[in-house]
Amino acid sequence: MQQSWRSAGHAAGGLYATAWACGRVLEPDKPADSPRAVAQAGPRAAVLLHRAADLDMEGWQNTSPVPASVQEQLNDYVAVARGFEPADARYLNNHRGHFVFLKPEERRSSRPS
Repeated sequence: MQQSWRSAGHAAGGLYATAWACGRVLEPDKPADSPRAVAQAGPRAAVLLHRAADLDMEGWQNTSPVPASVQEQLNDYVAVARGFEPADARYLNNHRGHFVFLKPEERRSSRPS
């Protein structure tokens, strides 16, 4: 980012970055897949699904590394996303609810295993 910023002729001091995160502090007796935890942290986790579908359907390169441990879930979601309508704009349904809420097809329990 810094190199692109300087190449565009901007002063180094004018560049700033913003980091964002989303999550849920779990109470000792509450599981990570509790309804409240999923509602609060799930939309951020679903961004990995959206990015995997973007790469598959649109060729848009994912800029974040994807852990191999979630590849099966990504593959499952991409298979579902290939059926989104309208066919010429599947990205619209892919990003519906992006970072705000989980769609039913983003929940592991509602997708075929």
